[in-house]
Amino acid sequence: MPLKEIKDYTLGRSGDKSLILLGNDGYIFCNIGKYKIYYPEKYSASLKNDIEVYADGETNTIITTIQNKYINGIFALKDGSDWYVFGPFIDTSLAYCVTDNEILLSDSTFTIAYRKHFKVSKAVISAYLVAGLPFEPFQNMSFWEEISKIRPFHILKICSGIITESKLTYNFNKENDIGQITKLLRDTIISKIFTQNDSFESVSCDVSGGVDSASIAYILNKITSNPMIFHAESDESANSDTKWAQYIADELRLKLNKLPSIDKNSTRFSVDRHYIGNNIPDAPLLWGDTEGYVEEMLHMLTDKQNHLHIIGIGGDELFASIPAVPWSIIREEGIINSIPFILKYCILKRRPFFCCLRDLADNTSLKDEVRHTIENGFSESKRNSFRELSWSGSLVLPQWLSISAKSDAKVRISSIYSEKFQELSENRSEYQRLQSLIFQKEVFSQIKQIAGDDIEWYAPFLDAEVIKTALKIPSKYCLDPDKTKPMLYESLKGIVPLEVFTRGVKGDYSSAFYNDYRAAASKWIGRTKDFLLSKIGIIDSECLDRELSMPSSKTDRVDNFMRLCNVERWLRQVNKYIEIGV
Repeated sequence: MPLKEIKDYTLGRSGDKSLILLGNDGYIFCNIGKYKIYYPEKYSASLKNDIEVYADGETNTIITTIQNKYINGIFALKDGSDWYVFGPFIDTSLAYCVTDNEILLSDSTFTIAYRKHFKVSKAVISAYLVAGLPFEPFQNMSFWEEISKIRPFHILKICSGIITESKLTYNFNKENDIGQITKLLRDTIISKIFTQNDSFESVSCDVSGGVDSASIAYILNKITSNPMIFHAESDESANSDTKWAQYIADELRLKLNKLPSIDKNSTRFSVDRHYIGNNIPDAPLLWGDTEGYVEEMLHMLTDKQNHLHIIGIGGDELFASIPAVPWSIIREEGIINSIPFILKYCILKRRPFFCCLRDLADNTSLKDEVRHTIENGFSESKRNSFRELSWSGSLVLPQWLSISAKSDAKVRISSIYSEKFQELSENRSEYQRLQSLIFQKEVFSQIKQIAGDDIEWYAPFLDAEVIKTALKIPSKYCLDPDKTKPMLYESLKGIVPLEVFTRGVKGDYSSAFYNDYRAAASKWIGRTKDFLLSKIGIIDSECLDRELSMPSSKTDRVDNFMRLCNVERWLRQVNKYIEIGV
């Protein structure tokens, strides 16, 4: 099946090179003072309304203002002979490739690779199959050597045909006036959803059983009439997500559009299934567990014209208590003020007092910890050095990687560490939130790539202004024994009822996950030599078959095989359009 038409838009020239945008969007430009701004045609009306705002701004002010307003797309700003190219805030989908006479720009590495017939890098695939390191930059990378992806908080500056990544500085200083930050957060979330909804004729959202999707449903019901709500039914008798979703729908007096269980439509262990609409993502799919749900929802939407679907990803990253919160509380509040919290923490963890104190007092830098994790992970004699409040996890090296793939992975990961690794924050919990937000932004980009342009998508908790506001919340306000995401509750009090935040946890889907693994293991055992990953020498099929034959389903083993299946599936789909050398 042929790919959708890839549009070319020539921005102009820089030195001896043409600047060419590749993608699905049409582009137009407008003059603003001494600048020219190039932007997706679909934003024409909204961007022209802000011309006066941009007219008197400096370059960085214009860029950050645009990043704050739009959640997807590529933009270019021309200042004299200099060019600035950028995507939305914290987004890393902007890709670029420099050739002898042109600079190709796109929000899709696959689009550039398809145009230039580049081959997938075996070294990158090998590194990608090693788990446990921070998502950015060790997983969030281009699979083609000739193509680069922008780093978080960076923009491209192009001068005389030379391209550089320039960093924008952001400070997420904590706001001690919690009343003020609560009001600002409330106003920002509601106004952002209202503004997005106002541009469309119809709107829908999910009600999964969690806090974030429920909050969006309650807000939508306040600001618009008859929004559609969707829910994937649960098959498990002990799982109350469907009952909870029905309760919310009844309270809002809305119909709950039920879709088949996520478990029935999951593609997390699929290797031969095509993607929705035969669209190819830039990297192996990060959300195979819900891909079937998205496809079913799109089928149920009979009128997709001018329709907006709002999703709740990003809420956990902004409002939930994450692993390093106790470490951050002590540094934000000071050791003296934190003594009662330290004692309480030690009691709740039920660990020896000095072990807890050691973890809380640990000041190992991020770079040192990651360097040690890499060295230890590739060492013959591994030591368990993981601590409760570490910056990130431990490196997981699958045994079924071939000897050459392990060597390639080590070289590539070491190179990424020395050349691209950046400390996103000195605050551990803030760093973890940013890492996870970058991951969710990549998920959102993949949803846009895979689901196509039939409808528009919006994720309010990935909106720049919502993120910047939420990151001002001191860590101590993320902890509440009685409520999930207490600051989201305080911000939406009066709109979203308290019981949404006191329900506890969402339903458990782990048994279905392990059942899927056992079914996939039975299907592929003895046949993994036919995988593309085996044919290009990245996996040792005999070693993999031995693992699949083992009766126990250890978490690492299952996660590693799921990642392998995701990569194998992606390679098979890419291979339909770009020869990968098999």
